[in-house]
Amino acid sequence: MPAISTNDLKNGITLELDIGLFQVVEFQHVKPGKGSAFVRSKLRNLRTGNILERTFNAGIRVEQALLDKKDMQFLYRDGALLTAAAVIQRIGDYRPPPRFHELW
Repeated sequence: MPAISTNDLKNGITLELDIGLFQVVEFQHVKPGKGSAFVRSKLRNLRTGNILERTFNAGIRVEQALLDKKDMQFLYRDGALLTAAAVIQRIGDYRPPPRFHELW
């Protein structure tokens, strides 16, 4: 994952923080008259949708998450089978571990 500076934050960028994946909703670079600059940001948790306000020191590096976004359609539950809307393909084909009696 590439690391980007907090000075390079833009709306819509996805960050991988220690507590999960977050998308930048809003940010503001603040340079007070006294003290060091900082970046005040609002981040949306991609799993829960909650908004988190977080302040970063200016110039520190954070991990950017690279995500592939596809339109998907859920057909039925057979393990973890998902199908792409345009082309039917298996993604993340799940096979349960063998049971004890199947090993012998």
